[in-house]
Amino acid sequence: MSDHELSVEERFDIQVVLMRGMSQRAIARMLNRSPSPISRESRRKRNAQGEYVTPPWTAREAWTPQSLPAPEKAGAAQ
Repeated sequence: MSDHELSVEERFDIQVVLMRGMSQRAIARMLNRSPSPISRESRRKRNAQGEYVTPPWTAREAWTPQSLPAPEKAGAAQ
């Protein structure tokens, strides 16, 4: 993962500490990041009530070759 992208763990940490009322600058210091990605993330992931919410993973992060169904063997009995 790029140094510029937030990890799933960082997104979860952001969600938890924002709910506790921590400022975006304090979160950036805690994660050793610039405040701007924290600000962008919290702005993009707000729901209609203004609360920061993030799914446990994104589709891209959830996809792995192991998540695909195993191919059926040719000539297998049905």
